[in-house]
Amino acid sequence: GLQNDKLDAYLKRIHDLEATEIADQAAHSREVSNLQHLADLYKSHLEEAAAAISNSENEMKLLQESANTKLANFKDKIASQQEEIRQLRHEKTLLEDKVNELEGNVSNLQSKVEQSQASVRRVATIDQDSGPNGEVLLQSIAQVD
Repeated sequence: GLQNDKLDAYLKRIHDLEATEIADQAAHSREVSNLQHLADLYKSHLEEAAAAISNSENEMKLLQESANTKLANFKDKIASQQEEIRQLRHEKTLLEDKVNELEGNVSNLQSKVEQSQASVRRVATIDQDSGPNGEVLLQSIAQVD
């Protein structure tokens, strides 16, 4: 009987150890499964982050290209406006020269008008003095003018 009790106790202990081992393995298996699940989640987050970074890089590239195009267009517009300003300044200079020329013409015409008025006054004076020599003086004044 005592030998059987020892054997039973020994078998029960082996059985308990096996049960504990099985429970430990199940717990370990659950832990591995949980860790695998976390690893998959992290991997998924990393892939999403990589995709977001790639999209952001593409957007940045597009924005940079757009900015470069706008800058080039702006520079072209400025160059075109500078050329237009240069042409307008040239036209202004030509117009100023023409105005100066016309002012000179006006000045010449004014002095001719003044000369004519002086001649008319002389003629009027001669007319008042009109005597036998009046005609001769008129002809000599016409030759001088």
